[in-house]
Amino acid sequence: VALALDSYNLATGGNPFEEIAQIPRERIAVAQLADGVMTGSPRSLPGDGELPLREYVAALAETGFDGALSVEIFPVDSPPDPLEFARRGLNAARALLSAAVA
Repeated sequence: VALALDSYNLATGGNPFEEIAQIPRERIAVAQLADGVMTGSPRSLPGDGELPLREYVAALAETGFDGALSVEIFPVDSPPDPLEFARRGLNAARALLSAAVA
């Protein structure tokens, strides 16, 4: 049994990201990136909300996590071009990771 860590659920549930660093690396199966607001929905692409995602990524790095990282959001409306939306998500995740490890 391993964990799927979701930045959105952890943040809006009041779980400090610093606690992630205490989880053994082998217990983390996947990490999900989603931004948003602390009061709840909707989720948004990394960098488009107010969640402290740099701290989330830093805590993951502290565990030695090197597994799958996904962007998980639920757009209110269907994006007009899903491929372009996926590219925006990839670019947002890359920018976040670059900023967090710099």
